[in-house]
Amino acid sequence: MEQKELVYDDEKAVDYILNYLRKQKILMKKEDAEYLMDILYDFYEDSGILLDEDENLPEEKKEIYVDHEQMIQFILDTLEEEENTHLFKKDDIEAFLEAEMAYCESIGIITGEEED
Repeated sequence: MEQKELVYDDEKAVDYILNYLRKQKILMKKEDAEYLMDILYDFYEDSGILLDEDENLPEEKKEIYVDHEQMIQFILDTLEEEENTHLFKKDDIEAFLEAEMAYCESIGIITGEEED
């Protein structure tokens, strides 16, 4: 059986995130979601999670653990470096990450399994 290629669509992700947040009664501008997404991509690249189109995930790395607190800290540090800490509260960042993870789960990139 051929394995289905999982495709992360940036535009669909942002739309999904904004709708997810709206359902949680959290309003975020599209530009803000795109900005946070850019920072999140930097985190994924720095962590070795994001691969180029011509790269394949090594067999030994079929399962990747991402530390949620590391993600939050990376975003907070980046906002501080860029002097944009005034743009988001930590709660907004946590809600954004929850929505982004829900998108990833909805397209099958991650599972909803929690570690012990």
